[in-house]
Amino acid sequence: MLRTGWVVAELASHAVFADPDNDAARALLTDVLTRLGYGSECATWRNCFLTGAHELRSGPVVAGVSSAGMAAALTVTQLFDSLAIRIDGTRAWDTHLSIRWHFTDTSDIYRMELSNGALIHFPTRRTDPADLVVTLTRPQLLAMLGGAGTDGIQMEGDAKAFATIAGLTNQPDAGFAIVTP
Repeated sequence: MLRTGWVVAELASHAVFADPDNDAARALLTDVLTRLGYGSECATWRNCFLTGAHELRSGPVVAGVSSAGMAAALTVTQLFDSLAIRIDGTRAWDTHLSIRWHFTDTSDIYRMELSNGALIHFPTRRTDPADLVVTLTRPQLLAMLGGAGTDGIQMEGDAKAFATIAGLTNQPDAGFAIVTP
């Protein structure tokens, strides 16, 4: 069943994407994903299959996710990555700015640049001119990214630069469909 199930799931998935209102295709895909889920020994695959089947029966599940607990475990690079992936490239296309981040608790320096709709960042030892120079600690960065403001954070230059970047981000869709278009 497993090999056949994969093939049927793939074909039924194509049918659902071609015609999302096709009840027969949706029912077939729901049945196959449920069978694959119950037959999977691996919890990751089982959860994927059963979540897909649930979505087909009831619609996308709106996930109540908070990054508050996880953010503290991320490195500065990962925190900046999480900001960069949320940039709306179309809206940010004509915006060009740079920020130099200096972390006093670790003596690390990062450069962040926004241009052509992409936000890049990298650790550096250089102190090239930037639109904004932010001097802070890692806990202050966590608070700032969490929306606590900039109290106690030293900013030199265009203080609106970070607000511009934050304003060009998209909020994640908590009800993103996994198996349906």
